[in-house]
Amino acid sequence: MKMTNKEIEIQLSYKDKSRVISILKKQKAKRVDEFVLVDKYYGINNVDMNNKKNPLLRIRKKGKNAEFTYKGIIESKDDIWERTELNVKINDPEILEKILIALEYKIVSYNESTREVWSLKRTKLFFTKFVKPAVFEFLEIEGKTRKDIDDILKILGPEVKALDKNSFSKLDSARNKKSN
Repeated sequence: MKMTNKEIEIQLSYKDKSRVISILKKQKAKRVDEFVLVDKYYGINNVDMNNKKNPLLRIRKKGKNAEFTYKGIIESKDDIWERTELNVKINDPEILEKILIALEYKIVSYNESTREVWSLKRTKLFFTKFVKPAVFEFLEIEGKTRKDIDDILKILGPEVKALDKNSFSKLDSARNKKSN
């Protein structure tokens, strides 16, 4: 069975959020939402959030709503990620968590974050601020195609740069301290 639900995204750092937002506003971007998320990621052979070799499962709570997500193996080799992502709404995240643990899935990550969502052209831009297990901020751009993302990167220019593979080490460190 071929899965066609592709997530195409890039994660970026920025020095001055207000400058990035100013550029977005000049391009007629719209601020569409802001919310708090609580995420738990699960894996069988995963030791961290790197899913270049193994898929991840996620239970996400957003207010009173919850969803279950399959995140496939990252298929791209550059800064723009492509992977299969399948989501389904769930009524009882606690029961699903018990099922995953019974199936020998392990919690790979727990985090809490706020998201400020903007829409521009065929993309969504998420200003994400993790508050647990550590404070960490970044911008994620999701598009329907790589070209959609490239177009926004050209607009934002030097105000943003791709996160390097060590960017999430602060979160991994905080996570590891809590588990020891």
